Amino acid sequence: MAVEGLSPEAIPIFYHEPRLRLINAAASLDDVRRLRVRVTSQSGLARDLPLNVVAKPNENDVLIDLHGLTDRTVGIYELQLLRNFASALPERLSFALLPKDIRITSPDRNTAYTHENPPSVIVQGIAAEQVHVLPNDGTVSQDDQSVHVTWHNPHAMPHLVLTVDGADIPFQWDITWYHAWIEPSLPVKL
Repeated sequence: MAVEGLSPEAIPIFYHEPRLRLINAAASLDDVRRLRVRVTSQSGLARDLPLNVVAKPNENDVLIDLHGLTDRTVGIYELQLLRNFASALPERLSFALLPKDIRITSPDRNTAYTHENPPSVIVQGIAAEQVHVLPNDGTVSQDDQSVHVTWHNPHAMPHLVLTVDGADIPFQWDITWYHAWIEPSLPVKL
């Protein structure tokens, strides 16, 4: 299960260890099984898993279960697919793990936000001191059951960082702000 509604530019954030999907790789399953996956934590601990053990065809794709590569520890991870010692992907993939007891309610992407109706996020299972936003962008408040983050800067997309068990997990959302202002015009030359 993943945190829903995040920006496509944000790293994906999961409550459970995710799977790696290799698109259109089932036809070359024997080649895929010669690869190995490496998951590296923020602390630098790297774990490798040969794909001959865990690669399972799923229609045209290959699914790789990543259980056991993270110890289910909160944090940000980098994933590499390796052939011998070289990377088989053009770039490393990143993902983050959150504890199951922290829940995020993302802002609605289909809402038009204004100064009177600013975007907000509700975070449950965490203290306000663990939620960080830039002071000029938003405010953080806490009630009995949750933390509320509200953004007021129409020039910045909503983003925050949660500090959980020493790991800083970044969140980012794409929303639409509606606002207007008056600008000076240049004189028209005739």
